[in-house]
Amino acid sequence: MADGRRFCEPDYRATAGEFVRHVAAQWGDRELAVLGDERLTFADCERRSAELARALLASGVGAGTHVGLLAPNRPDWIIAFLAATRIGALVPLLNTYYKPRELTWVLEHSDVEVLLTVDHHLGHDYTERLESIAPGLADQPHGHIHVDSHPALRTVWMWGDRPPSWAGSVDELLARADEVGEDDLLEAEARVRPHDAMLVIYTSGSTSEPKGVVHSHGGVIRHPYN
Repeated sequence: MADGRRFCEPDYRATAGEFVRHVAAQWGDRELAVLGDERLTFADCERRSAELARALLASGVGAGTHVGLLAPNRPDWIIAFLAATRIGALVPLLNTYYKPRELTWVLEHSDVEVLLTVDHHLGHDYTERLESIAPGLADQPHGHIHVDSHPALRTVWMWGDRPPSWAGSVDELLARADEVGEDDLLEAEARVRPHDAMLVIYTSGSTSEPKGVVHSHGGVIRHPYN
């Protein structure tokens, strides 16, 4: 009890999968996000994040996989975040303004295995930046990355027209969605529990190295619900 208000549990299980299905059922045709001429409704978000979630499952991502997300605030970010978390992946959130030193530290510290990234944003070239912080990356094959600086990193998927040879396009990833059925997605979602880790937010690191703060599905969903 706080300020006379009672804490309430949502009437659905506090996990990303249950959450996105609930909001799509409640407010399907309402706009969730608007960016220029692009409109994303709650139903669109559920459908598109489910498609990407099935594609991620087909590519080997599952519960506990560390999926880094390096993208600006836009509908694709929302879809990717929900797609990864609804199947139990842990998502470290990467700031698009990270300089090379910050980006390399957070990528290594959070053991990112799969990276979803834009190719560029506001003058930042992430192909160039990633190659600069991961010596040897430019010579690696897509899906089988092995670099000493970031030993956990295996796969990079990129939004953009021409990803480098070591990255696949998100469109290529989405093409794999048909390899996994809706029942398989539902089964993956059912294994996710409210106390499971959902995301990692890093502090600014202005006076020391950034600190990674881990948040659970239950914490992320129950707090804004109340």
